[in-house]
Amino acid sequence: MALTQAQGLGLSNPWLRSGFYEDIPQVIQLAHRLWFDVVPGDRKRDAIAPVLAPAGGVGYGPPPTPLTQSVPSNREYSFGVLADSFTVNYATQDAQSNVNDQTAMQFGMAVRRLLYGFWRMFIEGDTVNPGEFQGLRSIISQPAFAGQIIDKGGTPLATQDLSSAMRRVKSSDNFSLISYTSAEGYNAVEEAFISRSVLPTPKPMLIPDGFGGFHVDYRSSVFGADLLWSDFVPIVPGPPALSEIWFINLGAVHGICPPLANGQMIRTRATPLGTIEPATRFDLTYPVAINVPRVTDIALIRNFAV
Repeated sequence: MALTQAQGLGLSNPWLRSGFYEDIPQVIQLAHRLWFDVVPGDRKRDAIAPVLAPAGGVGYGPPPTPLTQSVPSNREYSFGVLADSFTVNYATQDAQSNVNDQTAMQFGMAVRRLLYGFWRMFIEGDTVNPGEFQGLRSIISQPAFAGQIIDKGGTPLATQDLSSAMRRVKSSDNFSLISYTSAEGYNAVEEAFISRSVLPTPKPMLIPDGFGGFHVDYRSSVFGADLLWSDFVPIVPGPPALSEIWFINLGAVHGICPPLANGQMIRTRATPLGTIEPATRFDLTYPVAINVPRVTDIALIRNFAV
């Protein structure tokens, strides 16, 4: 006999796609570009030399005058630890995981929360536990970095500011440079160029296509430096609202982590809770830090109106 629509639906086998999807995910374009270095110890140390004078010529006979007079100093960064946890009930895992594995689902969400935590602290640092994770703001606030900051004091962004800031990133001969701002800051950069009757230079970028490959897309740039934006670059409410834009020597500035655990940066520990409830608790920890070796690896334009 012919089936009714309700009977047909009852006999169908709808498939729930595995994983989870956020309605409003946080944009972090720099996450596709920042690389990480595995550090054997509990911190990474860089030898930093002061401004070096150029060597001079020497005539026949007299020995050259030694110019390298000082011993390099050290700049070091130690790990902070991000953490999250979740609990999976045995009945939920056994009876309701025929399509979506409950542990894998919650694990994926916890990893996403850890990544969001890292990218928030990438700028702000650990404001709850000072000294545990140095973000770009706490690093550039050190006296040695004072010359790397342009403070607009609530005025609009101008192309001269962009040019001045990007040329303060002198390491790597001013190559390997990216700019990093908020969505509002991105608009302010474009407005600064439009006010000069020009448009930011479009630049081809390789973008992950979601299938393990890449495709070429075009994005604005700041005098050739890729212009990236993120929801984790803070906005100071106004009026006027204020934002900031960072210029970063990408490659010199990088993430660091301890030796990998089972090939992963994030550690997972499972604890049965049988004496308390029929469930397992999963604890995830993410020991990580960012490394900014030299003063001229970063520059900042802050407090411009958006």
